[in-house]
Amino acid sequence: MIFLKKTMIFSIALLIMLVVTFPSSNALTLVSIPKTYDAGGGTPTGNVVYRGSSIEVKVPDTYVEEDAQFRAVWVTPHVNDIAKFQSTLQYKAEISKVIQIMKYFNLNVMIYHVRALNDAFYESELNPWTSYLKGFNVDPGWDPLPWIIEECHRNGIEFHAWLNPYRVRAAGATLEQIATLYQDYPNNPASNVANMLAGDTTIILNPGLPNVRTFLVNTCMEIVENYDVDAIHFDDYFYTSAVDDSATFAANNPGGLTISNWRREQINIFIQNLYNALNNYNSTNNKFVQLGISPTGVYRNVNSYAASLSGTYDINGNYSGVGTYTVSQEHYESYLYADTKKWIEEEWIDYILPQTYWSIEHDKAPYADIISWWNKVVENKDVNLYSGIGLYYNRLPSAGFSWATNPEEVVNQFKIMSTLDNVSGFSIFSFQNLRNIYEEKAIAIMQQQGEAMMTALTKPAIQPSLKSFSPVVINTPISNLGIYTVDGGYVLKWNKMSNAAKYVIYRNEETLGVPGDNVVVGVVGNTELESEVKFFDNITHGPKYNYTVVPVSHTNSLGSNNSTNTNQAIIDTTISSLGDIENVYYNGAEGFDKTVRIFWNEKTNVLGGEVSYEVFYSSNQTSWQNITTTIGKISYLCFMDVVLPKNYEAYYKIRVYNNLGESYSDPLEIVIMERSEMVFYVMDIIIEVKDEFFLDIIK
Repeated sequence: MIFLKKTMIFSIALLIMLVVTFPSSNALTLVSIPKTYDAGGGTPTGNVVYRGSSIEVKVPDTYVEEDAQFRAVWVTPHVNDIAKFQSTLQYKAEISKVIQIMKYFNLNVMIYHVRALNDAFYESELNPWTSYLKGFNVDPGWDPLPWIIEECHRNGIEFHAWLNPYRVRAAGATLEQIATLYQDYPNNPASNVANMLAGDTTIILNPGLPNVRTFLVNTCMEIVENYDVDAIHFDDYFYTSAVDDSATFAANNPGGLTISNWRREQINIFIQNLYNALNNYNSTNNKFVQLGISPTGVYRNVNSYAASLSGTYDINGNYSGVGTYTVSQEHYESYLYADTKKWIEEEWIDYILPQTYWSIEHDKAPYADIISWWNKVVENKDVNLYSGIGLYYNRLPSAGFSWATNPEEVVNQFKIMSTLDNVSGFSIFSFQNLRNIYEEKAIAIMQQQGEAMMTALTKPAIQPSLKSFSPVVINTPISNLGIYTVDGGYVLKWNKMSNAAKYVIYRNEETLGVPGDNVVVGVVGNTELESEVKFFDNITHGPKYNYTVVPVSHTNSLGSNNSTNTNQAIIDTTISSLGDIENVYYNGAEGFDKTVRIFWNEKTNVLGGEVSYEVFYSSNQTSWQNITTTIGKISYLCFMDVVLPKNYEAYYKIRVYNNLGESYSDPLEIVIMERSEMVFYVMDIIIEVKDEFFLDIIK
């Protein structure tokens, strides 16, 4: 079966090459990585080697981007990646900003925390509302998940629903207190103290109980059946340390396993059950929902570099290597008991994303050693491999090693990945670090690494093909492809295809009638509310550009293309609108020469990229004057302070514009009165109220 799938994938790849011409590349030179960290605080010398050896880690001298690559970021309110929910408008603005920053870094997968503490970031019959919205078990009045997913998909971004399956909360409360909180959810195991285990730092649902496993499968399937997610994603919260599950072990161990093997088997059963449920759902509904696991980076430690290389492959393609020459907590044993290697061998998961967070120069768990071992494990298996990037480590100088010293650390890790045939991308922990880089608020070394990363990721990418699914190819090209000239470049527009997950746009510049290399310039998705799809290319008018638009299926396979060029471009002024400007209002005293503050919602994630604002004033709504000074920002709101004129009426409107076009808000009217008039106006109201009250008494 494996070889049949690989043959099919090769055939599809060959078809794609015939459809779209890709740029050619010359073989790159492999070079050493000079050390930047010295444990004694001296000047580093020599090059990076694999731990316990004299063999140098070699990387390409230049990083070459791939057109298909998993580029993800973990986003969670649990570590303050985003502000807490205040209102629907505010939260939409928060998520829009996340997507804007993801697009800035050319990322294409959002791994979003929908279940952190046995709760739900979405409407659920099994779990209470999360405290990260309005409050624990408090309905916020709006389910954010459909909107977030829709916005991701509109931008060609996959949405992976991130769950901590077992974790209930940090230790501190009694099990009885916790059970009381779940009385409104009798089907949730946490409503009964017998279903929970208390560790030294964390309280979890008991993995050894069949009813807990059933509940967790049902929780995952509730999400899959009700929301258009692309994947169910777990990180490393399985068992926790210092739990006493001896009673469960004694009552549910007919095979006489050791406690370690028994605990691993409990997690194995859950993963296999979930795999079966997802597989059945996908087959029945023609869906492609993935199951991804992101464990800690080290599976098992071995005692020498030679031992880490000693593995071979059996007749089933399973790698016999036990682990890496590292000194680290290993998730195979205490305290997580997650046999992720078995899940890969059984192909119960669609991707593995180990948290390979350590730096290249780490003394006990070097990056290259760990990711190279995982590369061997997935060989011959229909499981995609991605690498966790620990960008946050550069804030930990005592543990960061070259994360704290090398501005090229991220790019060097990208280069190492590019030398390994089975590594198809990465995910960054966490979003707040990217936000700080984007806003130029990061510490110096992180800012440098972020800017270096931007020089490596210069163009969008589609997600890589999914090995675990038979490729689905859309053989029909897009229809009604048009190209339009706007001030800042060109807009492409075509009819939405219901069977396409997204579309990839290639561009080449034609010189003397000869097209150049095709370059990916955009990836966009469908939107639920519109029948057409649009893409804006911010590029100078003049040369002839050829565009090719290719639909991409839910297995991330390229389909048949359709093409156009700038010689066919027409002008359409209506296409340049940026849409409505929402929530325009003011506060302050409406008096002559008084200062008021005008607010409006920040506009993010629009065609044409980041926007700028201008404020206009008019006394009659006929002639308008640009009065823009300093535009401020508070959370999701933009604002500008204005001094009211000595007039009885003032009108203001906001202009938003970018390279694509512009939009104006409806006029905001402010009625102005002099202080004396205001006093008499208030007195008249008081007298009127008193008169009404007196008349009521007489009656």
